[in-house]
Amino acid sequence: GLSYLMRPVSAYQQRDFFEIDGLDFRRFFSNHDADSIRLVTALRLNATYPFILPNCGLPTLPYKMAMDAGFRDNFGTTLGVRYVSYFKDWIQANTSGVVFIQINGWDKLDMIESDGRGLFSSLLSPLGATFRSIEVQDFELDTQLAQLDALLGGVGKLQLVRFVYRNSKGSERASVSFHLTQREKNDIRSAIFQPDNQNGLWRVALLLN
Repeated sequence: GLSYLMRPVSAYQQRDFFEIDGLDFRRFFSNHDADSIRLVTALRLNATYPFILPNCGLPTLPYKMAMDAGFRDNFGTTLGVRYVSYFKDWIQANTSGVVFIQINGWDKLDMIESDGRGLFSSLLSPLGATFRSIEVQDFELDTQLAQLDALLGGVGKLQLVRFVYRNSKGSERASVSFHLTQREKNDIRSAIFQPDNQNGLWRVALLLN
């Protein structure tokens, strides 16, 4: 069961002030064979995109639609932070710390755009709206990780390792497509050999030893 992840950890002590912001899928849909959901179905439920993939319906009363979880947290960091916060006492007593590994399709720090587009015109594009949303999430997730580091006691208790795919052709972001060409697949495979990603592998190996 995952019901303990359905609201912020501190919310369980002050239930009147915090809303439940998630549900335990297996428990909520126990009468619909939730344990037998196909992986491709779960992926499709979590893949909605403006003008391209419509929202999916859920077998609920009243009828509800599922939307892409990436609009709230594209990296899963919020759930990870909540999990570690819930088990922090056990983690502090039995481990030397926590390692978060993030795999990204673009660099964390971008250059300031110089194309003269305003925020409104950027939001008119589905891709522009999505990437702007993810950039805002980046700020929020950094705050969450900083708070978690303090919660664990600091001094290296929380480590973050990022792996980034950089297109060898020099474009800003990874291709967003249902079909990848063989060249793109090869490009993704070779990204692990880029210096920053090799350093990331070295760090992970060092942290786990």
